[in-house]
Amino acid sequence: MILRVWSIVIVSITTLLLLYQIFSAEQSLLVYMAIFLGFVWSSFLLNTREIIRFFELAIIEVAVKILDLIAYIQGYKVRKADGPLLEQVYRLRHRVYLETGYLDEEKEHGIFVDGYDPFSTNLVVLKNNKIVGTLRMIFYNKSTQLSTLNYFNVDIPEQDLYDYVDIGRWVNDPDYRAKKIKNPIVTVLIGLKLYLYLLKTRKRFIIVTLKSRLKTYIEKIFNVQFIAPNLLPLTSEHKKSREEIKGYFSKQNGIEVCVLEVKTSYLWKFLYRF
Repeated sequence: MILRVWSIVIVSITTLLLLYQIFSAEQSLLVYMAIFLGFVWSSFLLNTREIIRFFELAIIEVAVKILDLIAYIQGYKVRKADGPLLEQVYRLRHRVYLETGYLDEEKEHGIFVDGYDPFSTNLVVLKNNKIVGTLRMIFYNKSTQLSTLNYFNVDIPEQDLYDYVDIGRWVNDPDYRAKKIKNPIVTVLIGLKLYLYLLKTRKRFIIVTLKSRLKTYIEKIFNVQFIAPNLLPLTSEHKKSREEIKGYFSKQNGIEVCVLEVKTSYLWKFLYRF
């Protein structure tokens, strides 16, 4: 606010100098220089946040690239899934959800997809060209709701939903979970790339459903703090949607709706600790 007030003051003074030059009989090079510097400086003040944000993202991206290189040496890489990789994504989902008792093997035929998949973006972690971790992003628009809103009655005004991205179907290959390899590298890689991607798209909030234990685990790894949105009573439509993955909601797993603000300070804290 203070920067904006100063920029208005400088623009006003600069404009008066410009008018003076236009109607003055004597033209002064120094006054023209003052006018030029005034407009440049006021423009800088008006866009200070954007300039700072640009440099922050540039530095963070370099740091993430270094981590990418370290991971690449170990055989890992992160990318968006498309083409044949999507089938691998759906099969890994099925394998993990089946393992945890959330799906019926005969019903799903080896893959797990829903109506959101044609309109979503999937990130994957590859290890020697095999998918070992994946998650899905859904961006809100009027024709594509957020998946979480099907299962929970979250009190968010419709005009604010454009600031949210829904993260779901986050699964890791059982052989590459932290307990197996003694290292949360798969979770860290996909989490960092997700967060950097959302910073660039200017989304303000992540909304996700997590088990209490997983929520605590993610908060600890990434040094972040989830917040709980206001929830309203479930409607008949929400209960009907939950039939899609009965086991997920029928078991007492402590499923929570979690919201995380997307801001550069979280990445700074993680990279500093790393």
